Formats: sequence, structure tokens, C-alpha cells
Amino acid sequence: MSSHLFLEPVLSYVKFAQTIYLTQHSAEFKTLVSKKFGCTEPFVIVVDDFNLEPTSTAYHYIVSGYPGSKLWIENNEVLVKVESFGEMPMALCSVYALAKGREPKFTNCKPKFKYTLDYIFFSPSRFITPINVLKLPDSTESPDVIGGLPHFYHPSDHLPIVAEFEIRKQWDLAILCNYELTIRLTLFFF
Repeated sequence: MSSHLFLEPVLSYVKFAQTIYLTQHSAEFKTLVSKKFGCTEPFVIVVDDFNLEPTSTAYHYIVSGYPGSKLWIENNEVLVKVESFGEMPMALCSVYALAKGREPKFTNCKPKFKYTLDYIFFSPSRFITPINVLKLPDSTESPDVIGGLPHFYHPSDHLPIVAEFEIRKQWDLAILCNYELTIRLTLFFF
């Protein structure tokens, strides 16, 4: 799945509502796949320009399935009663946070704006394992991003994020015989 969440910081509650909608529909899609194809443990991969920082309430909601509070409060104002959105959906894992122990220092780099806004999330399953991610610059002094983006070598203000997954599926072909198929999937997001 892929989407692009609202950027406007002043209306951040809209972004939070979009995050809830996205995670709920990702969970519904996972359930639909499970029922339709008889999968016992389907998984979902969500690649997105979330326009969320890793410290935001909406990011915490994605990775925990719970915002840490029944109310989402910003600037001392109650913006959203989370319980009004129904049951909490599944939590997702960030590929970069899992592979590197933290999110990248930035995925968006302009002269006065350097933040991590882009993510590859997946629902944990014994059938999918992230095995590699693209190394991103750790410093704005890196030749890749000096002066900010976009530029000749990076035509977007976002750095590309890439993850490689190993996907396993097991079928019972006979009582005594199991067959396991392993597929490698590489996702690119620009």
C-alpha cells in the first residue's frame, strides 16, 4: 500500500485522522486477504510520505497501535478522541528502525528543513523478514545532500528509501513432505 499524508502542521489532527484511517484499512485488507485466500498469517507493507516525524503521536500510533493516551493533545488542545475511531488496528514495524535501531536522521532535506518524513512499514509475520535497507546520509554535510534537495543527482526533496524483504511461504504438499518457497522483494520509494 502507498499513500501521501497531509503536510500542513497547523491542521495536524487531519494527519492523525488519516493515520488512523490508513492503519484501520491496512488491518481490514489483511483480514480480507486472510479470509479470501486462507492465509493464516498475511502481512501488509505500507510505503508512504507520511509527513510525520518519528517523535509524533501519529508515528507512535502506527508503531504501537495505540497513541499512548485516549486523547490526542497538541498545543494544550484536545484534537481527537481516539476512542471515537473504534478498535485499535494492528501495529506496524518500521523497516529502518528495525534494521538500524533508529529511523534515518532525515529523508527530506531542504536548506531550512531536515526531517524524517518517509517510511516503509510492515506488519510482523514469520513469513516476511526485512534483510537490507539503503544506507542514507547521516549528515547534511554529505556530498549527496549539501545545499539541500532537489538537485541534479536527487531530483526530489525526499531521499529514496529502499528495503529488501525475504518472503517465505510454506505449503503442505503431503503429510511427510513440506515445500518452502523464498522470494526476495525490493521496494523503492522516491
